[in-house]
Amino acid sequence: MNKHYTFSMALVLVATAVSGQETPVAEAVYGGRAHDFAVGINDDDTFAPTVTMYMSTESANSVFFQNGTRIAGTEPSSPIAVNDGWEVMPTLDESAGFGGTVDGLAAHGLSKTLLFIHEGALYQTSPTATSNDLIDGLGVQDVLVVGDVVLHVRNGSASTELDLIRGSMDVDGTYTEDATLTFLSPSPGVRPKLVLNESTDELYVTFAQPVDMRVTGFGADYDAIGSSTSVFSVLDASPSDANVEWGAWDVAPDGRMFAMGNSSYELAGTGHDRQVAYSDDHGLSWTQFDLNRPGPPGGVYGPDIVFVAQSDGYSVLCGDVVNHGSGEEGGWLDIGHNHVTGDTRANSGFVCVDPILPSMVYFTSNQGTGYTMDAGASTNNMCDGMLAIQVNDIDMTADKQNAWVASKSGVRRVTDYLLPTKAWSDAIWPNLDGSPYQCMEILDDNAETVIAGNTRLHKLSADGSWTTVLDPTIGAMGAAFHYGTKFKSVEQSPTNANLVMAGAIQEGTLKGGLFVSTDGGNDFMQLEMNASSTPSQDEDVLDIAFVQEGGEEVAYVALSDEDGGQGNVFRVTHDATAGSFTVAYDFDPSDCDFIGPFDNNIHDLQLSAGGDTLFAGGQNEGTGNPVLFFKELDGASNWDIMDMTSVPTTDYDGGVTALAFGNNRVFMALEEDIYYYDHGTGVWTLGYSYPEGTQIHVMYYDELLVGTGTGLYAHDVFTATTSNTQEVRVEAQAFPNPMTSTLVVRTPSEGQVALLDLTGRVVVQDTRIATEAQLQVGHLPSGQFLLRWSDDDGQVLGITKVLKH
Repeated sequence: MNKHYTFSMALVLVATAVSGQETPVAEAVYGGRAHDFAVGINDDDTFAPTVTMYMSTESANSVFFQNGTRIAGTEPSSPIAVNDGWEVMPTLDESAGFGGTVDGLAAHGLSKTLLFIHEGALYQTSPTATSNDLIDGLGVQDVLVVGDVVLHVRNGSASTELDLIRGSMDVDGTYTEDATLTFLSPSPGVRPKLVLNESTDELYVTFAQPVDMRVTGFGADYDAIGSSTSVFSVLDASPSDANVEWGAWDVAPDGRMFAMGNSSYELAGTGHDRQVAYSDDHGLSWTQFDLNRPGPPGGVYGPDIVFVAQSDGYSVLCGDVVNHGSGEEGGWLDIGHNHVTGDTRANSGFVCVDPILPSMVYFTSNQGTGYTMDAGASTNNMCDGMLAIQVNDIDMTADKQNAWVASKSGVRRVTDYLLPTKAWSDAIWPNLDGSPYQCMEILDDNAETVIAGNTRLHKLSADGSWTTVLDPTIGAMGAAFHYGTKFKSVEQSPTNANLVMAGAIQEGTLKGGLFVSTDGGNDFMQLEMNASSTPSQDEDVLDIAFVQEGGEEVAYVALSDEDGGQGNVFRVTHDATAGSFTVAYDFDPSDCDFIGPFDNNIHDLQLSAGGDTLFAGGQNEGTGNPVLFFKELDGASNWDIMDMTSVPTTDYDGGVTALAFGNNRVFMALEEDIYYYDHGTGVWTLGYSYPEGTQIHVMYYDELLVGTGTGLYAHDVFTATTSNTQEVRVEAQAFPNPMTSTLVVRTPSEGQVALLDLTGRVVVQDTRIATEAQLQVGHLPSGQFLLRWSDDDGQVLGITKVLKH
């Protein structure tokens, strides 16, 4: 989806320089992709003990926390869990610049301390801390907290060695290192994971790898390991299977060892399922079988295996599945198999048992995080306050009143976008398909009919039903396309509603392809670009744009240059009468009015508002620098390269990730920065900088909507002037600041004022047209808020921060 519109909205420029930039308003799109989870008991000696939960995400808001109260039930009462809602950790918000690289969490409950790993360093922090304090920075791989004992494993002094460090933490959060044990890694280069057998206090270090798991054990309990503790290898820690990539390993309460893994990519698309294996004799013999849970085969295992005691055995949970019969074959079900609340369905991520309520298990959900109170039979949503959506694509109707968003955690719809009644839906999962969504296209400018793309293409019909119109991982295509397939673009022709194209990539060195429908998106076939026949792996397609060029409709297709890909662009024409397509590479030297570079990944294609110029942005594979090309669509012009000498291109590693066009400007995203090129002045200007580490996936005009790794943001950034942009400075007085019960706001001219929380939601407002307003804020929680003032026409004149004590 990359449409253009000729009208523009009146936009206010609050600032044109980074030093005074405006504050984008977060759209109410909540949830995200949770990466890791930890929970600690704060005080379990009271009737209502409390816990603090921590969650890392794949977003610029690296870690969230929330408190909860737990009451163990007694017959006939059921256990009760009350959660306060997620808040961003103050030292790990988007301004910290850690992004989605926090990949190990552990909680010390009594001190409310979070331990986490970032790029091989172990830190500690807390919800009240002002800094992240370094504990160890020598290649830390994993961390585990048991009571007051802190264990972490790091790289040793030799490449074949690992160090296991045992430490302790007191009630004030003070860490002390107690002992270090150095041992040989059975799998050098494979990241280790710490696993505790809670029934015996035995500690293991596991090494996930293909063919066979490797597991190291120790001759002392976890809290007594010292520098001279003996070390041993668990023989046959999994079945030896060349077709399986083993990943999760743990020991059940009865001593049964479990291993879970994926079928290899070579078997993907052949119906081969995830693998479960268990051993009752310490690995001497193994029982191995396909997972065979309801639904199609395939998917991935979760990184953890947890156990919940039952009256007649125990339940086993891993990723998105549960077995209530001690893991036996034939009893594996989806988490939530009895009841799903709010469409909260488990994804193949973490699982974590609550330390107070043994049947309460937290899990990665399709919307972010969820939990079950009954060991996986039912599910509950736990995304309140989670601003971590990774927005990958946006499409809107021409009147801007309806839009659809594709994200890593489902698709969402907004209605009445330009009205006070604007409303965002919860996450929607077409046909319960939980794979991350990459692209979205509204068909026929009707928001009731759309196509959403992830591993598959799903079409929404006007009657509200979803149909999977293309699944390349099954049937004849399944031999070429595996479960790592991702549709990155889907586009409908603006002149021929029956013509729809979709482009896919595949993970690793495998390639995707270009697919086309001539019946409005109901049936698709593969078009050959460089492949000699179809279906087959061809090229990784990153974007598609339909244009009018020289009197005919043309589709330009953007390609990846990585892993031997063609890169640059192909040109596709359709002869509707003959029902045929002509596909040709369009970036040979003879197609270009410049001398290189020709080894480019083209990430995004963007048509100008008038439809007379096509822009292609990406990254040069050789230098790593951003590149931006353009082509006049008169039927005679070649590709040319835009001058970016005024942009510090060498400062950016990811190339141009997104483009937009509006108000006679080209908008270009480079990592966390948005530049714009004004055709009136011929100058590139840095328009807005998100916090370091933010990933900008898509931009959409008008207004400038920006989809990032933390959510969807609306910018009121640029005036309607095409040159000599003026900065608007309208001062307002707000006192007292910090505020307690009443905030008095005075503006130099009559207008309206509103107080917003940091997600952009209005919490208090005064719609009277006046120069002074008194906002009653006594009911608001402590923290930071945004004060916004507007003129009598509703045009925003300024935004500033205020504090509430």
